[in-house]
Amino acid sequence: METVLSNEVIAEYLSTHQRRRAFLRFCSLDLLRVIVTESKAIIDAKEEEELAKMAQEEERQRAIDAATEQLRELGITPEEILQALTSKAAPKGGVKKTGYRRPDNGKIIYWSRRGRPPKEIQDLFDKYGKDGMEQFAIKE
Repeated sequence: METVLSNEVIAEYLSTHQRRRAFLRFCSLDLLRVIVTESKAIIDAKEEEELAKMAQEEERQRAIDAATEQLRELGITPEEILQALTSKAAPKGGVKKTGYRRPDNGKIIYWSRRGRPPKEIQDLFDKYGKDGMEQFAIKE
């Protein structure tokens, strides 16, 4: 039965100096040469990635500095920028509840039309049906 190890497990195992040396001593000379060659290629690629990230971050910082300087020249404060960037969200309104006036006693019952209706509204619905309910709705 062959055991398959994940890259994370192998990397964790080889993270200590002693384990890494023990593994490399176990390898043949040809395998060591392959490991060195492939490692150099991977190191070069990672260095290029790191340099590209650093260049991108420097470019981003230069753009921020230029924008900041331009805003200072125009006399625009950071608070004004923040206010312009934050969305003016609509005020959150609650669920609009419809009022129904009971025909027998005139009592007003409110229901948002979500979930089960209150018992008194359910009684009206059972008695008058969906279309008949609208005659008791309070128009605002």
